[in-house]
Amino acid sequence: YALTVTPRRRVRFAPVSRAGAREVFIRGALVDGRFESRAPFLAANRALVSERRAREARLRRPDPDIADERVFEFYDARLPETVCDGASFEAWWRAAPPRVLARMQMAQAAPFSGTEAVDAHALERRFPARLDVSGLQLALDYRFRPGDADDGVTVQLPRELLAAVNAGDMEWGVPGLQHDKVVALLRALPKAMRRQVGPAPDVADAFLASAPQDAAGSERGLVGALARFLDTRFGVTVGDELWSAERLDRRLPAHLRLRYRLLDGDGTVLAEDRDLERLKRRFARGAAREAPAAVRDGHRRWDFGALAQSVTVERGGTRGLLYPALVVHGDGVSVESIEDLDRARRLHAAGLVQLAMAEEGIEPDRLAREVPQRDRLGLLEALLPPPPLAAPGAADPGGARIAVDVVRAAVADAWRADDPWSVRDAAAFAALRAAGRPRMAGSLQQVAAQALDVLERHHALRVRLEAGGWPEAWQPNLDDVREQLRWLVYRGFLPATPAAQRPRLAAYLEAASRRLDKLARGGARDTDKLAELRPAWERYVARARAHAARGHEDPALTRYRWLLEEFRISLFCQELGTAERVSRQRLDRAWAAVAA
Repeated sequence: YALTVTPRRRVRFAPVSRAGAREVFIRGALVDGRFESRAPFLAANRALVSERRAREARLRRPDPDIADERVFEFYDARLPETVCDGASFEAWWRAAPPRVLARMQMAQAAPFSGTEAVDAHALERRFPARLDVSGLQLALDYRFRPGDADDGVTVQLPRELLAAVNAGDMEWGVPGLQHDKVVALLRALPKAMRRQVGPAPDVADAFLASAPQDAAGSERGLVGALARFLDTRFGVTVGDELWSAERLDRRLPAHLRLRYRLLDGDGTVLAEDRDLERLKRRFARGAAREAPAAVRDGHRRWDFGALAQSVTVERGGTRGLLYPALVVHGDGVSVESIEDLDRARRLHAAGLVQLAMAEEGIEPDRLAREVPQRDRLGLLEALLPPPPLAAPGAADPGGARIAVDVVRAAVADAWRADDPWSVRDAAAFAALRAAGRPRMAGSLQQVAAQALDVLERHHALRVRLEAGGWPEAWQPNLDDVREQLRWLVYRGFLPATPAAQRPRLAAYLEAASRRLDKLARGGARDTDKLAELRPAWERYVARARAHAARGHEDPALTRYRWLLEEFRISLFCQELGTAERVSRQRLDRAWAAVAA
C-alpha cells in the first residue's frame, strides 16, 4: 500500500541496472582508483596516468589524453558487458587469455602511447620534487586546478622549520615558474615604467640570465633582485609600494606565489597560506635558546645543565634548526643535536629512561633474576624465530634475553613521562624519577605477565598451525596467519614493539585464533577478506624492508603498520572490537603520510 517497509536498505546495483552498475564500477573503481586488484595491467595503467597527471600539474599544461573521460572510454571499449562489479572483474581477468590482457595495457594503446618525449632530468630540474632552501629540503606538491585554493605549488612546511625558512629564498619559487613570475611582476608596474624597460618577456630573460647569484639566495629575494636590475639596467626605480605584498596578492596569478602548508609534529595541518610572513607572525616560536656547551659522552647523572628546545645554526650562509636530545650511549647518555625533530623526540624519550636507570642504580641483568616466571619466559623465547626486519649490520638478539627485555620495558613504563620532550632540566628529571620509583614493582609484574601471555598464545597458535590436516584450499589464509605471527612475535619483539601497542598484542593473537576457528567452521568469506587485506599488507612489507635496508625510521610507517593489525581485527574478528576506528579509507590516508 505504498508504505515504506525497510528504508535505505543497501542492495546490489547490478540486478537493478547492469549497464548503470558497469558505468559506476568503471568510473569509481578503475578510473578513480577506488578498487584494489592484482590484475597485471591495472597497476601499470594507474602508474602511467599518475605520471602523466603529475607532469600535467608541473607543466601547467592540460593533457587531454589522460582526462577521466578518455580513461573511461579505454576501459569501456575493452571490458566485456558482463563486467559490472569487483567480483565479475576479478573473474574475467583471471580467466582471460594473455592476448586479451595485453590489450588492457594503456601504454600499448593510442592515445596513451603517443606521448611527447619528455626529458625527465630537465623536468625535475625545472619542477623539482623538493625545494632546497636555507639548507633544508622542503617537499613540494603540484596542483593544476585554476581557480581552486590549492592551485600551483604547495610547500610542505613543518612548524619546527618555520623560523628557519628565509622569505627571500622562497620568493624565487621553482625554476620552471620563475620566468612567468618575473613577467607578471613587470606587467604589474605602471604603464610608463613598462614602456621604459621594454617587452616583459625579453626583460625577464635578461634578468634571469644575469642573476644566478640572486637565485641562489638573497635576503631581498626575487623582488628585490629584480628592482636592483631595473635600476641598474634601465634607471627605473621601483618603489616598495608597487610590489608590496598586498598589491601582489591582487596582481599576481595565484599559481605564481608559493603556497605553504604548515604541519604539526604529527602531520596535522595547522594552516595553509600563500603569505609566509603572516604564517610566521601566527606560529613562529620565540628565538631559540643558545646551544648548550659541549658535553662529554656517557653521562650517568644530569650534570650538563638545561637543554634548549631547539638551536639555530649557520651552515654555508643558510640557517637551520637542530634539536638537543639525550641519546643512549653505553650505560649512560650523551647530549646530541639532531636535525630531525621526530627522531630527536624518540631518542630523547629512550635517553630519559636510560638516565633514570643509571641514577637509580638499576642493572637490568641483575634485576632480570627477579622477573616472575623467568624460566618459562626463557623456554618460550627459545622457540621464537629471528626478527623479520633488521637494519644493515644489526645483530640477531638471540635467545635468553626476554627477562632483560622485560626489565627494560618495565623501567620504561615506570619512568615514562606524559611528554618526554618537556623534560629538559635537572628539576624536571628529578620529578620524573620521584614519580617513577613507586611504580617500578607493579610495572615489572605487569610487563612480565603481558610477555608470558603473548608468548603462550603465540606458541599455541604455532602448534595449531603446524599440526596439519588443513584443506589445501585454506593454505593462503593459513600462510597469512603464519606471516602475521612472524611479524608480531620474534626474538627481541618486546623492545621493538611500541609501548602503546604492547597491551594489544594479546588481542591480535586472540583475533588470529578466532580466525582459525571460523576458518574451520567454513571460512565466513575469509578468502574475500584476505583479498582486501593483502595489497595493504604487501605495500607495508615492501616499504618496511626498503626502510630497514637504509636504516631509515618513519613514524608514519609505524603508525600504518599497527593500524593494519586493527584492520585485521575488523575484517576477521569484528566481535573482538578495535582500539580505534579503522577502514580501508583510513588506511589509505595513513599510507599517504608514509615517506617514500
